[in-house]
Amino acid sequence: MNFVIITPSYNQVEFLKRCIASIADQVTDEIVIHHHVQDGGSSDGTGEFLKNYAGRMGSMISSGYAFSYDIVSDDGMYDALNKGIEFALEHAPCQASRTSGDEQQPLNSKPQIPNSIFAWLNCDEQYLTGSLKKVFDYFEQCPTTDFLYGNTLHVNIEGKFLTYRKNPPLRKLYVRTDHLYIQSASTFFRASIFEEGARFDTSLKAISDCVFIINLLEKKKVARNIHDYLSIFTMTGDNLSIEDVGLKELKYWYETAPAFIRLFRPIINGFRYFEKLLVGGYSERFPLKYSIYTDDINARKLFVRSSGSWRFTWGH
Repeated sequence: MNFVIITPSYNQVEFLKRCIASIADQVTDEIVIHHHVQDGGSSDGTGEFLKNYAGRMGSMISSGYAFSYDIVSDDGMYDALNKGIEFALEHAPCQASRTSGDEQQPLNSKPQIPNSIFAWLNCDEQYLTGSLKKVFDYFEQCPTTDFLYGNTLHVNIEGKFLTYRKNPPLRKLYVRTDHLYIQSASTFFRASIFEEGARFDTSLKAISDCVFIINLLEKKKVARNIHDYLSIFTMTGDNLSIEDVGLKELKYWYETAPAFIRLFRPIINGFRYFEKLLVGGYSERFPLKYSIYTDDINARKLFVRSSGSWRFTWGH
């Protein structure tokens, strides 16, 4: 199966290195990866790093992993994602021809629709060991699935456990009532969704992903929960803040919901919490083991957490 992973980037070079490493080591005999970084013109050395990394990866084209990048100013994360999607659909070489001996053959120039899987992974996120293999297996076993989502661990800058996020079933009513509760780092889409024209509304800066997912559900796209941890999200402190424009959009999101949603919001949210309880969203078996990249991007570091909670606190 072919995976196209897009990373929107801006001035997070150290986290970007970890993100890239967590994607590159997912390759197997069954999994071919093209990773594209869409950078908005970083000033922290990201451009030089991308150039050097792409140069090193050029000689590994037969290994099942390909890398590309584009540096161009954008109008925020959603615009960067749209640019990355367009680039990938036009250029991503995600069907590898693995060869024996010293012979190498180029990757094809187009994603293989509909067998390709698209996803995006932000700089401060990583895939857990074997995540793409789990996604591959699920899509193979459930060919009617259009996109799937899984669980996510939240960690601090050092990689230490903070909390976990498990999801109730994805329902349009739940998203419209409150927010998009599935994590993008653990969400994967068939490429045909983007071939059909699905894109992000760049006029929105905080809730475009909510609108994106609701549009898919309204088109009767089938979403399924894999019920497994697929990624980690690094809580840096900076990504906790919401700018004024984001607060305004969220307020608008609530105020423009249909009248019955506004009236019954507490009840609808109660049903979501109950469904989350039913799938074990508020409990976890410990000790919890996970391996991620930290300062050493040559090898994953194993972490073992003996206890924890679904409630977030910096004190963990």
